[in-house]
Amino acid sequence: MKLLSLEKGSYGHQAAKTLDPNAEISFCNGNLHILERVSLGEGVGVVPIENSTEGLVTEVLKGFWLKEKNAETKDVCVVGEIQIPIAHCLLVNKGAGETHTLTVSSHPQALGQCQNTLSRMGITMRVPSISTARAAKELAESGDLTRAAIAPKVAAETFGLEIRAENIQDSPSNATRFHLVSTVPARPTGKDKTAVLYQLPHHPASLRDSIDLIADLKLNLYSMHSISLGAPGVYAFYIEFEGHQDDADGKKIIEALTKITDRRMRILGSFPRSVE
Repeated sequence: MKLLSLEKGSYGHQAAKTLDPNAEISFCNGNLHILERVSLGEGVGVVPIENSTEGLVTEVLKGFWLKEKNAETKDVCVVGEIQIPIAHCLLVNKGAGETHTLTVSSHPQALGQCQNTLSRMGITMRVPSISTARAAKELAESGDLTRAAIAPKVAAETFGLEIRAENIQDSPSNATRFHLVSTVPARPTGKDKTAVLYQLPHHPASLRDSIDLIADLKLNLYSMHSISLGAPGVYAFYIEFEGHQDDADGKKIIEALTKITDRRMRILGSFPRSVE
């Protein structure tokens, strides 16, 4: 199996290796690039979906929502998940010694997961990067002794950097859940989740009605988030509920949601629940 992940030395790379240490891994220039390559049938993608500290990775869900199918692409669906612990390191160039760090770069999620620790360190200039690995790579290429990057330990080895501090994440139980995405849907296993994105009409109780559909069947609602779509007051809702879309209860929920959504709904896929 060919896996598509973020750059070498990233947490996405770590998740892919955890899934299958022997898999061929091809690196991509961002999460949207992963989704694009999956839609072209180039492999199974590994994309972050939720962090225990910073919450949902909306970039990925907006990628699902906005992507339009064409003659060359296929629908991308979620077929699995994996959760890994996230231990951030503060990396600097060799020779930095005790030089005071003025600026730190990393993926916005990583910066958010370490914001309190960075404040205690007196590092106030924080620059977003496309990934933790990209931040480490750009730091190494710059040679700047006043800059740092937040990235996994393996990135220090990959790019020849020094670790100034380990485990700088604010929460000791910090973890990120990744989705596996493919063009081939997953079959029911009896221990599944289904992920759906949808919009609702603007009238009282419309959100409650969508939740009640799941509650009435006595199924667990594992996750629910609102996602801003760029215009004032325009939101989509993301949910993960117990069961497979092809099960009897799953079909009932999908059918009922279809009736109450006045705009768009996208079934992202059904997939087996992960074992942490």
